[in-house]
Amino acid sequence: MTTSFAQNYSENRPGVSRGRETGLRLGGSRLHGALDVASSYDSNSLYSDQNPQSDYVLVVIPGVDWEFSRTKFNLLTGYRFTYRNNFEQDVQDDLAQQANLVASYALSRRLDMKVTEKYEDTSEPADVEIPERLGRITNNAGAEVRYHTPGDDLDLALKYANMYEKYEALLSALSFYDNKVSITSRVNISSHFRFLPKSVASATMEYGQTNFNDDPVAPVANNDSRGISFSAGLNSQFTRKIGISANAGFATLQFEGGPDATSATGSIDARFTPRSALSVTTGYKYDVQVSTFTNYFQDHHVHLDGNYRFARRWETHVRTSYDFLDYSPPNLNADGSTRADSVIQGLAGLTFELFAWMHLKTEYQLDYRDSNAVDPLTGSNSASFLKHRVNVGISVYY
Repeated sequence: MTTSFAQNYSENRPGVSRGRETGLRLGGSRLHGALDVASSYDSNSLYSDQNPQSDYVLVVIPGVDWEFSRTKFNLLTGYRFTYRNNFEQDVQDDLAQQANLVASYALSRRLDMKVTEKYEDTSEPADVEIPERLGRITNNAGAEVRYHTPGDDLDLALKYANMYEKYEALLSALSFYDNKVSITSRVNISSHFRFLPKSVASATMEYGQTNFNDDPVAPVANNDSRGISFSAGLNSQFTRKIGISANAGFATLQFEGGPDATSATGSIDARFTPRSALSVTTGYKYDVQVSTFTNYFQDHHVHLDGNYRFARRWETHVRTSYDFLDYSPPNLNADGSTRADSVIQGLAGLTFELFAWMHLKTEYQLDYRDSNAVDPLTGSNSASFLKHRVNVGISVYY
């Protein structure tokens, strides 16, 4: 689904005041305080086509960030607590917390090292298949060593990432570790071929392994897996106003039980920035997944995004996306037909900068799905739904 109003708020980080200095100075560091409050009306909180339930939602997100910077060393760490209260649907209530840390150190002019850590005790939002929010604990840790030339014409990085995830629900009583090692590279092509547009090529090769900690009473154990993926992309800026980026990737996954899965993706995006206050991005993405033990799946995704800043303190943004999804066995409907979904999402928002550190926000969000599948909750002939959401709130980051 489209990123929620509260999720947008929770991503506040230093720099939101467009370069203006905020925070409390503590020696060579800065302490930032954050508070986001949002109130929403939701016309269909449980994603139902047969019996839509409207609701009002209150979300409060206090938090703090600490920045420490030296010539070669930079550190950012922060904490957010989220209180979510649905006036009618108590199964949607949520108490969540998130803590993060990013530290980087310049070993030399051409060699950098970075360490990241992010912990979340939160939940998975409801969807049409599961009406309540599922508790979830996630820990992401990573380390990176990056080599780059002084002019950043060449960039080469070795990364390691570990993720631990656990669901706190009988429906998904499992936890797992996910380990990944990747090599990424980026090269400025136009620095070597002056006749080309300003272009940067990138490539990533990754190896990953997933290990499940199975529930001892579960009748069927989960299969551990390992896989590799490769992706490449090109980002070109033809003029100051027009730019295009294209990406393609391939991945294969092998399970201990024997079956395997493959997937491929490709996308292209175009950017148009006629002036600094206005930007428009549109693109198309295609995903296909083939598995020997589950199903075939493909997704055609089209999106259009726009941002416009006017009258110095006002900014409006629009995001729309269209997804056309097709499935194959074993995801067949009761009548033997192939499942097919169409998903339309739209969001329009307006932000007013009351102060450099305080913003007033309002948004309207639309989610619509047209599906020929059977709703697993009601047994009805449709898993379709229509959802309207209106959000009003305030965001403070000082």
